[in-house]
Amino acid sequence: MIRGGVLLAAVVTVLLPSAAWASPLIIEYPTPTSDSQPFGIVTGPDGNLWFTEANGNKIGRITPSGTITEYPIPTVDSGPAFIAPGPDGNLWFTENRANKIGKITPSGTVTEYDIPTASSYPIGITAAPDGNLWFTESAGNKIGKITPGGAITEYPVPTAFSAPAMITSGPDGNLWFTEYAGNKIGRMTPSGTITEYLIPADISSPYGIAAGPDGNLWFTEANGNRIGRITPSGTMTEYDIPTASSYPIGITAAPDGNLWFTQLQGNNIGRITPDGTFTEYPLPTAFSNPAKITFGPDGNLWFTEYFGSTIARLELASIQPPVISAAAITPSGTGTLITAGGAGFLGTTSVTLGSEVIATSPCPAHPTVACFTVNSDTSLSVHTPNALTAAITLTAADDNGASNSFLVQPHVAPATDTPGVPNTGVAVASLNNPLLIAGATIASAALILAAIRLTARHA
Repeated sequence: MIRGGVLLAAVVTVLLPSAAWASPLIIEYPTPTSDSQPFGIVTGPDGNLWFTEANGNKIGRITPSGTITEYPIPTVDSGPAFIAPGPDGNLWFTENRANKIGKITPSGTVTEYDIPTASSYPIGITAAPDGNLWFTESAGNKIGKITPGGAITEYPVPTAFSAPAMITSGPDGNLWFTEYAGNKIGRMTPSGTITEYLIPADISSPYGIAAGPDGNLWFTEANGNRIGRITPSGTMTEYDIPTASSYPIGITAAPDGNLWFTQLQGNNIGRITPDGTFTEYPLPTAFSNPAKITFGPDGNLWFTEYFGSTIARLELASIQPPVISAAAITPSGTGTLITAGGAGFLGTTSVTLGSEVIATSPCPAHPTVACFTVNSDTSLSVHTPNALTAAITLTAADDNGASNSFLVQPHVAPATDTPGVPNTGVAVASLNNPLLIAGATIASAALILAAIRLTARHA
């Protein structure tokens, strides 16, 4: 807050215990200001993460270890939206309600610059190779440029009422931006020439955009529920997100060679490979509404949780390949249902049963073909239309090629069945990888316990 012209910064350190699931590890840090509604986030030049508080009217800084400092914005109810590091070593941000561009030094001093167009509602902002900051004016329907000295130039977007949203620097030296209402992707040269590319799907509402590791631009389609890719020459490809109505917003590239994005309504963090393969990771807090995401200086992904009023860290190193630690079988009609327990199943993209690669996923309500369903990070179900008469190997693999196998034994009726008590089969104790995950999951333990009980009953 500001008292007597003095800037007072609120500081809090929150150390939360490790999450209780296997993969990935997500740690959340509440902002000191309640209901702050953090939105934009970026890595700063000082090795910390900087974020905006849309409702708190502050700029926040969080260290990789979780210490948060907040700096009030001089203009009341300014509506800070997105933030970007500038070429001058400062952080620059948009104030959509105040109609200003703000600058904050790493020490917390804030300077504000009025945008010439009234009520322009600035949103996205990015640094460019020309040494300036470029930003979008959603209501003004313009792209703005501001020099480190504060001089602003504006360029009208050709399509009327296009509502430009996010903007980023492309691998081709141009600026690329989304047109939320225009349903287009725009490209702008440093001299101000704009070219627009229509998105194939109607009313897709493109929002976030980022340069990918493959030399293309990747963007989110909020209403279309897709991730889009556009080449520097304008060729587009769209990929449907598995979770319906997830409303993807933020997107960023990471050193693992993939794109990561937020699902505001899906409450997930999503990952898409350059070839279009999705993996989704649910957040520990329900209805937290993840918004913007960025790669941090500590090698992890950081994102804002808008309604959760928290800053979260997803530890990339904690994402493990699928590991099957137990399996149980149940006759299912004329076929067999295999329920596997373990960890890392959220990243499973391929399942093989014996020599058969199972491509259908998820399984329908009444499957008639081989299929698999990822139930959770600790549970995987596989259906085969065949009865198992011999031991068979079940293999789960992720999109990085890491795999794990488990030998599943056939259903064998014991010689002395108890009348009226069905025999559901026995889980196998033979592991491809004999190392169990430290602190085995409840799902795995339950399957192992069930196997022991069944074995003891029929001994």
